[in-house]
Amino acid sequence: MLNNIGLMDSLTLWETWDDYDESVLVFWPNIVGIFNKKETAIVIELCNSKDGHKGTIGAKVCTEKNIVGWVNVNYLKKIT
Repeated sequence: MLNNIGLMDSLTLWETWDDYDESVLVFWPNIVGIFNKKETAIVIELCNSKDGHKGTIGAKVCTEKNIVGWVNVNYLKKIT
């Protein structure tokens, strides 16, 4: 389980997770929902980037509102 207690008020949850080029965000998949600050979610799966770059690990989560999607784990502050 994890809590979104980072510095941002909310994080975008993506339909799928894959490595991406930050300068070309148009390649991201569809947005399925938002993971709000102080909300708790269950981690279903973790996925490393295909090319092994640091900092591109995604977590597939299910939020309190039963939204399932992927988020970059760099923005998450607490996992219990």
